[in-house]
Amino acid sequence: MIKAGIVGIGRWGQILVQSVQGKSNHIRFTAGATRTPSKAGAFAEKNELEICDDYAELLARPDIDAVFIATPHSQHFEQIIAAAAAGKHVFCEKPFTIKPGDSSAALRALADAGLKAGVGFNRRFAPNTIELKHMLDAGELGELVHIEANFSNDMSPYAKAWRNNAGESPAGGMTSLGMHCVDLFIHLFGPIESIMASSRRIAMPFEVDDSTTMLMNFAGGQTGYLGTFASSPLMWRVRVFGTEGWVELRDQDRIEIFDADGTAENRSWDGYAYPCLPTVAAGIEDFAVAIEEDRPVSISPADIQHGIDVLGAIIESSAANTLVRIDFGNPA
Repeated sequence: MIKAGIVGIGRWGQILVQSVQGKSNHIRFTAGATRTPSKAGAFAEKNELEICDDYAELLARPDIDAVFIATPHSQHFEQIIAAAAAGKHVFCEKPFTIKPGDSSAALRALADAGLKAGVGFNRRFAPNTIELKHMLDAGELGELVHIEANFSNDMSPYAKAWRNNAGESPAGGMTSLGMHCVDLFIHLFGPIESIMASSRRIAMPFEVDDSTTMLMNFAGGQTGYLGTFASSPLMWRVRVFGTEGWVELRDQDRIEIFDADGTAENRSWDGYAYPCLPTVAAGIEDFAVAIEEDRPVSISPADIQHGIDVLGAIIESSAANTLVRIDFGNPA
């Protein structure tokens, strides 16, 4: 049983804990650190978490095997480096870091210490994503041509939230929303070779961009489109086009399959409504079992690094209004 600590016990940090606490045979959260202990007191008591005075105290505990990071994006890098120095495996919420160089250094620090790196891309573990991945691996869509996705959510009601400034959310909704799409693109289509992005503020009442779109080319020759709109209601959609049909994912529990002969099929799964605790738990358990069995985590360090390289290219492209090429030949 892996004993875990968590830094950041806000809304999503609590979801991470709730997804596995008392349900998993592989991991249990035993301690946490947070900026505002008074707000987490009742939750900590209910889930039998000891609240540490600060992150340093959490890292100093010899009974903690792994640390989960659910803090503002700009804090991730230094917190990962500190965890590696303390000999703790790290599961970090996305984005792993904001800057590609920071991601590379953080992954190297963990690898040099013989520690595992995990990242919170729970949508890889959704049943409709798993079904689509099986279809693509089996060649059921023929030659793959194009992938497109949209992950939007209205962030405007949360003007005082830490993520609602340009430093924490460069390129608008990319760090909070669009990175899930990037990870699925890498998972389903492989490395991304180039990006042409646009990001601007249209309706958002504070400084974060709310319309971020991009076209991309994959190393395998396919094309892609990604959009994330931070002032529009919640939407998650992924479409894959091949020579023998197309598939659409909606949310984490629905899939529509359209074959070349015009046959349509719809499938759905129960129990996967947002925030979709089963997929969150699946990602955490995959990380825990990787530690127990000393095997690779499903989302590899190379995929983590490439995702942050893509994020860096999106930020650069949208700022300079130019095509940016991505070096994917030397993964971390």
